[in-house]
Amino acid sequence: MAKRGVRGYDPEALRRARETKRERTGAKPGEWTQEHVAELMGVARTNYMAWERTEGTTRTPTPATIKRLAELLDVTPEELTTVTPDEATLADLRSWAGLTQADVAAGLAVSRPTYAMIERGERELTRDQVRRFAHLVGRSQKLVDQAHRRGRG
Repeated sequence: MAKRGVRGYDPEALRRARETKRERTGAKPGEWTQEHVAELMGVARTNYMAWERTEGTTRTPTPATIKRLAELLDVTPEELTTVTPDEATLADLRSWAGLTQADVAAGLAVSRPTYAMIERGERELTRDQVRRFAHLVGRSQKLVDQAHRRGRG
């Protein structure tokens, strides 16, 4: 299965977060540049540059990478997207937590295809699954309920 990026990923938000980190820390020359962040992330500078590119072909980081970038730059994962928590779906909450569908499925004790159906709004979440999902992604049960309802259309 092909990996998909994070919905609403905003390369300009990543650039702003990096530049804000540089300003806030009073960085020395060479700190918090694209090259420096790429090195801290353990990726090639060209890959990092593609994440910040706003024209042409932009690469979208994986959910796990978005989470790591957010931690490194002292922002929340959703700040690197155009999606707000009040419009988030289960997939958004999962992505912001840096988790795959398989990760969440294991945490809910269901198969990945079953979880994928839940995420697409084709199956209900039980109260226990809402509680466990909220714990997995570090969000409130209320937000998880709302996100699930949004996914159901």
